[in-house]
Amino acid sequence: MKHTRIILLITAMLLLSGSVLAYTDSQVTKRVLVLYSLEKGNVGQEIMDAQLKAIFSSSKNFHIVIYNEYLDVIRFPDLKQMSGLTHFLYQKYSKAKPDVMITVLPAALDFLEQHGNILFEGVPIVAALLPRDRAESLSGSPLRKRATGTIYADNAYEIARSALMLRPGTKHIAFVAGASPLDISFKVPILKEVKRATEGIELIDLSGLSMRDTLARVRSLPPHTIVFHTSIFRDGEGLVFNPPDAHRMVSDASNAPVFGFVESHIGKGIVGGRLALPEWHIGKIAELTLRILSGESPAVIPIVEEGGYRSVYDDKELRRWKIPDSSLPRGSIIINKELNFFERYRSYIIAASALIFFQAVIIGYLILLNRKQKQTSRQLIEYEKRYKELLRVDRTARLGELTASLAHELNQPLTAMLSSAQAALRFLDSGNIDPALHREILQNIVQDDKRAADIIRSLRSMVKKEDSIKEKVNVVEALSEVVAITQGQLIRHNVQVETLLDAGLPPVFANKVQIQQV
Repeated sequence: MKHTRIILLITAMLLLSGSVLAYTDSQVTKRVLVLYSLEKGNVGQEIMDAQLKAIFSSSKNFHIVIYNEYLDVIRFPDLKQMSGLTHFLYQKYSKAKPDVMITVLPAALDFLEQHGNILFEGVPIVAALLPRDRAESLSGSPLRKRATGTIYADNAYEIARSALMLRPGTKHIAFVAGASPLDISFKVPILKEVKRATEGIELIDLSGLSMRDTLARVRSLPPHTIVFHTSIFRDGEGLVFNPPDAHRMVSDASNAPVFGFVESHIGKGIVGGRLALPEWHIGKIAELTLRILSGESPAVIPIVEEGGYRSVYDDKELRRWKIPDSSLPRGSIIINKELNFFERYRSYIIAASALIFFQAVIIGYLILLNRKQKQTSRQLIEYEKRYKELLRVDRTARLGELTASLAHELNQPLTAMLSSAQAALRFLDSGNIDPALHREILQNIVQDDKRAADIIRSLRSMVKKEDSIKEKVNVVEALSEVVAITQGQLIRHNVQVETLLDAGLPPVFANKVQIQQV
């Protein structure tokens, strides 16, 4: 069973790898050579390389292999002296020519015009990121039969007009550019458009100077000046710069706002404007390449006009030069915007607010419980008062009942004692002095007194919830005592009592006083 599973697993893997290989084989492999004008490691070129690879990898029709070469024209500006590089490229690609070549910036196209017939004769070309005048010269060149391309940095007129709207009252225009052939290739068409847009305004040309002189000049520009800066790859003294870094240096030194023409320089000291997206350019380059690989002739594909613009401004520069946001074109994007207190500490404020709200809920609940507790305490106090009042009323009622019971119970022995004493007095008044009779009367009084004492003791034991004392009681004797106690009352009311008692009745176990009270 185990061996069967292993065989099935291996079979599935082979089928899967076979399908992948079949899919790869169904795609035609194409080679694309990208000839960059600048040195290897340039940030802009690295971004382009990554995006081109991402686009080409998603192609359904071709398996595109990209080869990159770098001319480094800033450090080695003389294209005519690149015999060594020409020989190297010839040896490298003579047996496996690329299907399409992409030249980046005008220097790479210039190199192909001088050496292309030797190196890559007949290979279609996509000339990317050309200034307008270079694109126009390509249209009249024999190379146009196998080349098309894209125009780059063609927004100078709009940038200049927008800058004048943001800085009304401008009286001077300063123009900064480097001294390398690549700097000059973009300077010429851009400066032409800037002059057209700022006609009648004095121009201060700072192009081709050393960086030291450029910074000194922009520090002391006259009032009401704006600066236009294209690029500085190399200054007048031959020092090499990274253009974004050069933008930052010029902007930091300048006493006037600096405007650029490329979105990749936004955030490096330029105010901003209607700039073209690098992503748009790269997408167009890839689109042209795929069209040529699909069989279209470059000669019939028009050179692509620049597009994909968007208005982008740097908030730091806007605040630095006191340019209000309200003066920007509608829909403008503002980067590096200084966050207000809430935006900066948004998460902390939300967390603190939630905590405060939770605490408020808890405090509110505790306050409600406290109020309910106080209300309950007041009710308990009121109920306690009512209970005490009820106890007082109950005690008063019980005391009344006890008094009535005591009066009722003592009434019989006390009446008997009164009757006996009155009988003795009557006998004395009548002159009947019979010691035996008087002894009997006195004994009855003593007996009634004891009976009264027993009644009080019995009632006290009931109040104290004591157990009553039970003993053997002669019922006939107890009843005879009751008749004797009430004899006085019976005589006053002319009542004659006849008893018929069985002396042989057995005694009962009870409380004698309680039986007589009943």
